Amino acid sequence: MKQNSQSFIFAMVALACSVGVSCYALYLANSLMARNRELEARVQTEAEGGRRRDFNLRQSEEMERLEAERRILARVELDRQQRATAEAESAVAAALQADFAINQAKPVELEREIAPGVKMAFRLIPPGTFQMGSPNDDPFRNENEILHTVEITQGFYMAKFEITQDQWKAVMGVNPSHSNSEKLMEDTGNLPVDQVSFVDVLEFCAKVQKNAGLKLRLPTEAQWEYACRAGTSTPSYKGPVMRDNQGKFVDGNHKPVGSYPPNAFGLYDMMGNVWEWCFDWFAEYPKSTLKDPAGPDQGIYRILRGGPWNDNWSPRRSAYRLKLPENTRWNRHGARLVLPLEAAMAKP
Repeated sequence: MKQNSQSFIFAMVALACSVGVSCYALYLANSLMARNRELEARVQTEAEGGRRRDFNLRQSEEMERLEAERRILARVELDRQQRATAEAESAVAAALQADFAINQAKPVELEREIAPGVKMAFRLIPPGTFQMGSPNDDPFRNENEILHTVEITQGFYMAKFEITQDQWKAVMGVNPSHSNSEKLMEDTGNLPVDQVSFVDVLEFCAKVQKNAGLKLRLPTEAQWEYACRAGTSTPSYKGPVMRDNQGKFVDGNHKPVGSYPPNAFGLYDMMGNVWEWCFDWFAEYPKSTLKDPAGPDQGIYRILRGGPWNDNWSPRRSAYRLKLPENTRWNRHGARLVLPLEAAMAKP
């Protein structure tokens, strides 16, 4: 009887153990299944998030592409409008130039001897009124380009080209240019003279007057911009900011004067090649209307205009101003001269 009782107890213990193991196994199975469901849900959530991120990224890239295309199209359209405006305004300016020449009985173009056997060509610039400086929406605008009205009351002649190395040497006896024949191993006589200061140009004018009796001078800043614009109100006399095929702008060296098309007044290389000294001391523009401004009586810096052969985009505009001490000599500094009407009528 005792033995049967012990067997029964063992059997019950074994049964209890078996049930416990089974329950534990079931518990483990349920836990694993729950964890698997959780992992599956997490994977699905992450996959869905990845799909959303990919979708958002594609959407963002597409929006950026469309915006870039929109900006390009807007730029192309603005360039087209500016070119059309410049062409129309240039035609008006050329007609005014021709009418002024007829009314004043003066040639549109004339040549004067500045040294024995060496001449300089000039183009007639009629009087007129223009907006000097740049508008606020010009992306390249500088703060010193305040837009204001300027009236040029007297016509004048401006040199058709920048002073060349041959012309400078004929008057001064030397060629100070950095880009000379010895360096470039070619004839540079028709390249613009460079590496001349404001003071050097005044000396050049004084020698021409003494030896040839011709009264030349540097243009005022207002005369320069008025002549450069040739009736246009756009960033350059070609319309938009000028491109590399419209003037000498990129690295390399100067180009012979007259290498690119002129503006409506028949002036070549008004932008690119070399900076051109103006007579004025630098000063901030007023907002009021001015007549024949010539700048302040004194100052620290002189004005240069037109941009050099190794510039960036900003100087390729009619309104751009550079200021430097008057004794500065760089390989990108030259000049273009003015001949007053009364001096132009003297016999050659």
